[in-house]
Amino acid sequence: MTIQAAELASTVDGKPAAMLSAPLGDRVSFPGVDESVAEQGATSVQLTAAVLTMRYPWMNFDGLYRFIIAADRRAVIDANAHHLNRLRFDLEDLKSRSGAFAFPTEHGIVVVMPVQVLTYAFAASSETERQYGLTTIWHELAHVYDLTLHYLGEQAQGLIPSSSSRPSIRLSTRQVWHEYFADCHSHWPGFAVKFELELVERALNDVVHLKSVEHVRALAVRLGSAHGRLTAEGVSLGAVRQEAMASLDSLGAGHHWEACARALDEALETVTRTGRAPNLEGLDAALQGFEAAVTTSL
Repeated sequence: MTIQAAELASTVDGKPAAMLSAPLGDRVSFPGVDESVAEQGATSVQLTAAVLTMRYPWMNFDGLYRFIIAADRRAVIDANAHHLNRLRFDLEDLKSRSGAFAFPTEHGIVVVMPVQVLTYAFAASSETERQYGLTTIWHELAHVYDLTLHYLGEQAQGLIPSSSSRPSIRLSTRQVWHEYFADCHSHWPGFAVKFELELVERALNDVVHLKSVEHVRALAVRLGSAHGRLTAEGVSLGAVRQEAMASLDSLGAGHHWEACARALDEALETVTRTGRAPNLEGLDAALQGFEAAVTTSL
């Protein structure tokens, strides 16, 4: 089911104001979702998207192909298997998860969001659930803008990295950037950072005990995500959790991560100033230094 776009009414001092165009157009669909829930959900998602564009006026969702709010997440994955295989997704791993995700196609960016996220955002049983639901929607919408720049924009690098005269940016580096960018722009004012820091500590623990390259790269993604959230909160990792920085220092990687954080911030400045995908070669080099330092210390 696809819900047709409708203008969103707004008020000022209780009086009708100018109509607000639905920023996602008619690209929101609800496969397998009850029609009455879908109609209410469509307006809620459009309003949530409108809030994000008010916070970041330079952001748009022109590259969105479909925003899918699904009752059956696994069925949507199967229906899009040809796209996901092309992008080298592990379909069984993807099916084992329960969260929302976004991916590029030749038609545009697709977002897949379980209907439960919508329930958390607009019919939550607690403030924690509500914040989780809303920040998840914002997170995926930020992915739409960023993925559009990287894969469909003027300087798009194509859906799959290919060999050329220029060094190819590794997929792991792109993932760190994409999560950092999305978390920078899905920030809830006053968002508690405790959970983000717990996730960093879990990732650090996995690296120390499991000692694999995959876990080192997962740590980099987790640090990038936390840096995005904390940057939006106006603090640094070192300022809020000395234990985490001490653990990185014990791995010989504290200053290497600081170089990665600077590269992320510089790339973000490029995006907001130019509206173009940043050159990630500096970040890639910094992350390779970080990974080498951690791996050597294990």
